[in-house]
Amino acid sequence: MRYKLLAPVRTDFSIVSEAPIRDPDGYAAFWDAVAENKRALRARLADGSARSPSLCEIRFPHASAYRRRPSNRYQSLESDALERPVHALEVDLGGSAVAGRVSSDGTSRIAELGRRVDRIVWRVFDHGISLLEVDIRLGALLHTVSADRVPAALNDVQRAGVMLGEQVAREDTEALLQPLFDWLHTRPGSANVLESDATTRGHHAHGTVLWVTRTLVFEPGDAPNRAAIIRHWLKDAAPAAVKHGTLPPEEPPNTEPLIDRIVRDDEAHLTRWLNYLFREGTYAADARRAADPDPEPPNPRTRSELATPLCDAWEALLHAQFFYGALDIVDLHLTRILAQSLARDSSLKVDELKTLLEQNIRKANLLLLQFHDNAKYYKRTVKAELDDILDYWDFETVLIEPVQEKITLCQERLTVLHQKEAARSAIYTDIILLGIGITSIFGTSLALAEYGRTLATDADLGSYDVTRTRFIDWFAALPTDVILVGASILSLLLVVLYAYYRKQQTL
Repeated sequence: MRYKLLAPVRTDFSIVSEAPIRDPDGYAAFWDAVAENKRALRARLADGSARSPSLCEIRFPHASAYRRRPSNRYQSLESDALERPVHALEVDLGGSAVAGRVSSDGTSRIAELGRRVDRIVWRVFDHGISLLEVDIRLGALLHTVSADRVPAALNDVQRAGVMLGEQVAREDTEALLQPLFDWLHTRPGSANVLESDATTRGHHAHGTVLWVTRTLVFEPGDAPNRAAIIRHWLKDAAPAAVKHGTLPPEEPPNTEPLIDRIVRDDEAHLTRWLNYLFREGTYAADARRAADPDPEPPNPRTRSELATPLCDAWEALLHAQFFYGALDIVDLHLTRILAQSLARDSSLKVDELKTLLEQNIRKANLLLLQFHDNAKYYKRTVKAELDDILDYWDFETVLIEPVQEKITLCQERLTVLHQKEAARSAIYTDIILLGIGITSIFGTSLALAEYGRTLATDADLGSYDVTRTRFIDWFAALPTDVILVGASILSLLLVVLYAYYRKQQTL
């Protein structure tokens, strides 16, 4: 029997999400250049880590070697038709990467599972999410205990798996992934491909595990305690209770219960909620994975085979975990930004709020766009499994609809901020114009007095203005203090009129 852990982890890695769409050739060229320097990267990681380079294989699935032709899709019914794999990086570690560095913390089961780790695979995606997959050889660990001890042994395995997943994720993100990300940001052209916002890199959430799923994979010969293991492992993951007032479609009335069918059928599996299970027949048919239908990759020497999913259901589970985790993070970001933008005492300036709102709206829309577009190109069995998983998780109701609603709220808030900024700019403009008007009143008054006084003493100038009225002479004869007081009264009247009409517009 094998035991697989799958954990979505928050990491400081994010792609400029529109780059693969806007410039697919330039985007692939960046990853081609990165793949050409893989030897230097592995040497750097070996210098900063206790792992030997032979235990670490790094793949770049968005390089040209893995890219399918964007035209003439659906050449095979046995593989996806995506232009490129969903994840951007893949780090493959052997079991010795865990041995000797997993402490028991008082729980011997954790250390025992650590010694049984066979393989670790990191899949790094866009939107700050990575998937950690840990493959553990349980052997006969659960088959040699007495039947009455099976529940306790399974509970120990479950608790130890969660703790082991958290510990591996925390250590690998610091010792392996962060140096890898830092190196990528030093590559030429990285600014056009990778998000380089300093506010997101080095964030305290880096290495945070969202959850750890646990999967039992039966192998031929795992007959002892089979029924007891299946029934206890799935007792909370596959309840027979009615969901939302209707029976699940796979469990109509008067039919065999789901758990009983899994016990009986060696081709049954269950991927509903956190505790998953695959019988020995579910992956035997998929042992030979379909070859890439593209005849020759553009650069085969930079290509190494990606980690093969256990079966179609496991591949669908990988997609489901990524999109659920990524959209969950986007949902949290939108909530946080909305809270900051609505706070009265926000420490962020208006320009910073606008930038954050625009960035989060863009990332959320592009993630939803990717989710819906990819659905067209999945292998049909993978698509069916993915739909079943997300439907059971209420993905549409729990995440997509709230995210879309928050996007709308962010757009409305962004509009309000634009309007407030425009209104504030209008006030500043009015104040400047009002100041110019007041200055003009004083300047005009003094200039008129100076002109009248000059006209009265200059015979040459007066000869051209013999028909002038007495007003200019009267105004010029006023004391300067009286002129200034009059200009002040007129300016004050102008300010009062502005304030009155401005208040009328506000109301």
